[in-house]
Amino acid sequence: MPERIKKSLIQSLPVIVISVLTSVIVNSVLMIVFMVYAWTEPSQAPPGGNVPAPINVGPFTQYKAGALGIGGVFRVYNNAYFDGNVGIGTTNPQAKLDVNGGIKFISPGTTWTQDYKYGDCPAGYYACGFDCTGWCDGEKMRLKCCAFY
Repeated sequence: MPERIKKSLIQSLPVIVISVLTSVIVNSVLMIVFMVYAWTEPSQAPPGGNVPAPINVGPFTQYKAGALGIGGVFRVYNNAYFDGNVGIGTTNPQAKLDVNGGIKFISPGTTWTQDYKYGDCPAGYYACGFDCTGWCDGEKMRLKCCAFY
């Protein structure tokens, strides 16, 4: 490379570096500005407008897609309806009500508790004491309750 071109390139190097840095800074600032102005705030406060209400607000029926996890106490103050199977102590219920563990029934003045695992329930009848009869066919605990108070 001729000496004259080399000298010219060395002299123009600071200008090239400054130009590249300026271009990067300007492009970054413009990108941030466009991202900020691209956001559109909701037209109304929830639950109106284009923003759905949070699942814990309001007296209206709400639906949520996907699973709902509760970290504390889950309490229902009115009726609860379950379309599928309900599992207590199990993550894979195989019946409308699938309980893995003991069942405790409490009625005014009466408490009846039986704890049988699948397959170890001795055959026989069990009186619950409040219009409820339990029996076992040697494998599954079954309950028949006529009235609850």
